[in-house]
Amino acid sequence: MRLKNWPTNLIKLLQQRRDQPFEWGVNDCCLFAADAYQAIHGIDLADEFRGHYSTKIGAYRALKRHGYNDVADVLGTKLGQPKAAVMPERGDLLLVDNHGHQTAGVYCNGAWVVGEFRLLQVPFSWVQTAWSTK
Repeated sequence: MRLKNWPTNLIKLLQQRRDQPFEWGVNDCCLFAADAYQAIHGIDLADEFRGHYSTKIGAYRALKRHGYNDVADVLGTKLGQPKAAVMPERGDLLLVDNHGHQTAGVYCNGAWVVGEFRLLQVPFSWVQTAWSTK
């Protein structure tokens, strides 16, 4: 069930992260998507990973340690079947092809992902899959 004030929470998250650079274990794609879900539902999808890695290899090891292959596997396992990416709704979590890298993001009047130096609104054509957060 979504929190009563989830739209405000989600916008605040986007505003807070707007100028925050990518950092493994702090502001990476998996944690950004989990933070968006937490803003909407109050539940941390990444509680088993958070605070347990600070490098790219550490992130992959954390995923493997918990039985996941990649971020898409985490989202699929935790959120179930994805829906068609053609019509995402505000708050849906996304899988985006960001220059050949699968990146988790969130839909809020556009597709948002963590970029190297700040949040990026990426072209909708980059969205591969969406998961409902209703």
